[in-house]
Amino acid sequence: MSLITELPMYWLDGAVRALDGNRRGLSDHYPLSEDPPGVTPYEVVYEGGKVRLRHYAAQGKARRTPLVFVYALIKRPFILDIYPGRSVMANLTRQGFEVYMVEWIPPARADSWSGSPRILRAPKIVLRWHRTVRRHSCRRR
Repeated sequence: MSLITELPMYWLDGAVRALDGNRRGLSDHYPLSEDPPGVTPYEVVYEGGKVRLRHYAAQGKARRTPLVFVYALIKRPFILDIYPGRSVMANLTRQGFEVYMVEWIPPARADSWSGSPRILRAPKIVLRWHRTVRRHSCRRR
């Protein structure tokens, strides 16, 4: 096959992917169901507004100080726990760390009026996470 016969197929494939991306952008929310499952088990210890706090339990004897990951707002946290043998969360829990990770839930179209200050409320949310981590990690000892 020549470039002239394959070029329309590449163009069509790119156009279909672009239209699918536009369709997703116009939908009500980011499809969380499309996130691949993680390899390390966790429990949700706090959920409020557009935030979840995940807890990954330490394997074996837990270290004294837990780790808290605050992942980027625009990225999905599954990337840290996607491959067996290369998972950041599995590696840390094997080393005895209690790991907490903040998971930002993508805003829906209905949230567009509120803006980032309402979603973040940084001081109050950070204090809530801090209290939750302290209570939860103290209960586990």
